[in-house]
Amino acid sequence: MTSSKLISYTTREFLTENELELYVKMQDEIYTPSVIDEFIKSGLLRRALTKVWNKKGASKVAIIFEYKDDQSFVACQRLLEKYHHPKVKNFANKVVGTRGIVLHEFTADEFS
Repeated sequence: MTSSKLISYTTREFLTENELELYVKMQDEIYTPSVIDEFIKSGLLRRALTKVWNKKGASKVAIIFEYKDDQSFVACQRLLEKYHHPKVKNFANKVVGTRGIVLHEFTADEFS
């Protein structure tokens, strides 16, 4: 079992596939090893950027954040404002965020 208490699921829909690709390429620039360490120390357990493939014609990504607790969520929001938002503010995209509290979960033995 993971120890995630809160999960954030955000989608970003871009006007073009080129914009989406540029956003994906920027991830290593934004999330350097030292920035990742700050997120981990603040309680982020996992982050995954995925390309949405089941919406034909959409240039869309989904980002999953898993947090230890509500304090971790708040701390990581400050880090997103510091590191992520300034780098992506010029993208024309539709952002939809969903937040959830883990109520039930199971994981495969292979998941680490």
